[in-house]
Amino acid sequence: MSLVSGGFETIPGTLTSVLGSLSTKVGQEIQKAAYIAILEAYGGDKDAAWSDCITDEKIDYINAIVKEGIRFYTVSSMSLPRRAMEDFHWHGSLIPKGTMILISNGPQRRVE
Repeated sequence: MSLVSGGFETIPGTLTSVLGSLSTKVGQEIQKAAYIAILEAYGGDKDAAWSDCITDEKIDYINAIVKEGIRFYTVSSMSLPRRAMEDFHWHGSLIPKGTMILISNGPQRRVE
């Protein structure tokens, strides 16, 4: 499973942001649930969990945390391009069917 896209310089920032989120009050509840999921996956054997978890990737909850962290703290402020499937109007402008659309994940501002 490939979880990282972008250059090496993006990994520390994403990891720091995810760990910061996990340190919040809500994040601590996620940590507790993750710990329980780890113990359940390894039958309560903490030694096996510690040594095998690096390569196993068998705990869906942990995989979901990693994927959500990468999605939420994206390394790129632009998502993959999309193509309009039909004509539509956006803030008074016609966007024709087939138009390539890029969606920014960065800070948003209201278009008046």
